Amino acid sequence: MSGFKEVLVTDSAIEFIQSNRDQPFFLYLPFFAPHTPFDYQPDEDRVHYKDTSFPRFPEGPRNPQPRRSFDNFHSNRESKTSYSALVSSVDRNVGRVVRSLEEMGLRDNTLIVFTADSAGTPDITECGAKGTRRFPSICTRNPFACRSFGITQAESEADRFWRPMVSSYDFFPAILDYLRIEAPADPRRVGRSYAGFLKDQPPSSWRAELFFEYCHARARFAPSGGSTWNRRTIGPVRCSTCPPIPPRRPMSLAIQPTAKT
Repeated sequence: MSGFKEVLVTDSAIEFIQSNRDQPFFLYLPFFAPHTPFDYQPDEDRVHYKDTSFPRFPEGPRNPQPRRSFDNFHSNRESKTSYSALVSSVDRNVGRVVRSLEEMGLRDNTLIVFTADSAGTPDITECGAKGTRRFPSICTRNPFACRSFGITQAESEADRFWRPMVSSYDFFPAILDYLRIEAPADPRRVGRSYAGFLKDQPPSSWRAELFFEYCHARARFAPSGGSTWNRRTIGPVRCSTCPPIPPRRPMSLAIQPTAKT
C-alpha cells in the first residue's frame, strides 16, 4: 500500500462505513497530520498557501528555550506552508467522510465528534506546531466539536458553544449515554457524560476544575480563568520552555494554587 497517509486512512474509514451502513457502528479515525515530519503534502493542499503572508504565525523574537527539533521552523516559509497544508489535508479528508455519510443517508443518524490531541496554534508556537510559549494552559485547550443527530437545520447553523470543561476521559461515558447504552460500573472509568449538553439538558452540576499532567508539567484549570500550573523535572528531562527548577516535591494544586514547584 502506498500513498498519502491521510488519504489512505480516510479511504479505509469510508470502506468501513460502507461495510457497516446497515448496522450500528463506531469508527475511530486518527490522523497523523499536522505532526512532523513535514516531508510531503499533496499539491491540492499546498496550493491554498501559495500567496499568503501567514499572518497568524510568529515573526518576532524566538522563544529563548525552543524545542531543538524545531530549530529551523521559526520564520521559515516552507515550514509554514507544510504545516498549513497538512491542516488542510485533515480538513479535506474529514469532509470526505462527512460527504460519504450524506451519500449513504447516514449523516442525520450519526454522532460526529472532532477533536485533537493538543492545541498549539500558529500564533503562539515556534513553527505553527508543538513547542508553545504558553505551555500548558493553551496546549490543553483542544479543538472539540460535535455534530449530533436530531438537530434541526436552523439549530445546526446557530453558534452554540459550551463553557464547561470537558476532558477526553468524558468521551466514552458521554457516547454511551447519548446512545442510551448502559455499561457496567467500573471504578477505572473516571470521566463523566457530557451528553446532556448535546441534548440541551445540561446536568445540574459539573466539574469546577480540571487537573492536567504531561511529562514535564502539571496544571490546574478553572472556567473562571483562575488557572495555575507548576513545572517539575522527571529524571534527566526538563521542560524545554522552562528555566532550571528544583527537583519535584509532592503538592496539591487545589490546596496550594500558587505553588511554583
